[in-house]
Amino acid sequence: MKSLFITVRFDRLKNADLKALYHQLLSITSYKKTTIPDLINAINRLEEQKPLTKVLATKPRKQLHTPEITKLRTSTDKLVAAMLFHIKALSHAQFNEDANALSIVKAPLTKLFKNYNKKIISEKATIHYTLNSYLKNKSDFSNSITQLGLMRFVNKLNETDAEINQLVEAQKEAQKEQPAPNTTLPTKEKLISEIRLYLRTIDMYLFIHPEVEEKELINITNHFLKMARTQLRNTTTRRLRRKEKEENENNEDNELTSENAEVSEV
Repeated sequence: MKSLFITVRFDRLKNADLKALYHQLLSITSYKKTTIPDLINAINRLEEQKPLTKVLATKPRKQLHTPEITKLRTSTDKLVAAMLFHIKALSHAQFNEDANALSIVKAPLTKLFKNYNKKIISEKATIHYTLNSYLKNKSDFSNSITQLGLMRFVNKLNETDAEINQLVEAQKEAQKEQPAPNTTLPTKEKLISEIRLYLRTIDMYLFIHPEVEEKELINITNHFLKMARTQLRNTTTRRLRRKEKEENENNEDNELTSENAEVSEV
């Protein structure tokens, strides 16, 4: 049976990245509700592992870009509030030419962004992914967003998201020079085991019940798995480059030592 999910070397993820992935998977389950008993049991078991993430918690480190990131995240809250207000205003205005477009986007956007400012970061990431997925795959939704003048809100949201991600990555780079947190290998192995069990449970259920449609759950889960795999590859590449640089520096030092020795003999 071929898995529906992207393969990730969870054991090679840093503690912080594994913890982030765990919370992202949980955020999907809180957004994408299911009534299937087997999947509900799998979700409940995954949620029971939350205490493990406290053991994996990283030590507080200096956050170079925290004020800028906080400001940008606050701006996304205001942006979403403005977009919902714009939709509300159009509803009150009752323009005939906008009635059909409004009927297409109002309900899904209102549901998607409900209590947005109270959501945690991983939940907001799921919401952003879902919104862009709608725009990409549903032409009537995308056309309606454009007609109602909402696309500039979406574009600004994506731009702000990209800026936040850039600052977060820069912050991670800056943190590398600081001491790494202690790791607890058994705890990490346990959490990895539970994540794999959760994914296998979904795989097995959908294999046995091909009539069940859970495409959105699979797509969003793979989105976060792909992010984790990309982060792992970036970390590996940086480590190899650092090692290569150190080896080159050592070779240069050895060559210089040999040249100095030859000069001394002369």
